[in-house]
Amino acid sequence: MWIHAFFPLTAADIKKISELAKDYPETPVILGHLGGSNWLATVALVKEIPNLYLDTSAYYSTFVLASVINEVPKKCFFGVDRPFGDLQLSKNAVLQFARTSAVANAVLGENIARLLKLA
Repeated sequence: MWIHAFFPLTAADIKKISELAKDYPETPVILGHLGGSNWLATVALVKEIPNLYLDTSAYYSTFVLASVINEVPKKCFFGVDRPFGDLQLSKNAVLQFARTSAVANAVLGENIARLLKLA
């Protein structure tokens, strides 16, 4: 399940969603936009809850993108907020800010392939 996690959602809303994710551990829950302006609190929740993930569409800043993909690389999925985001620029940002090729590969496709049992 993908949930829009930027404005107007608040940190309290994201916390409630995380509680639901705990109640349904077999259901993957993807929080869009890295949690928006609530990204710090959202990353803490993602670290704690095994079935809670993030996507990189419409991230708050490149600092946030770099911080999150390197902090929780196995819990991030690549995304583009089309028509507002650009596919190539978004991909390039992941490639530029990932500390290793393993991080970039995980975010750009390996994680979602694993979740969908395609790999």
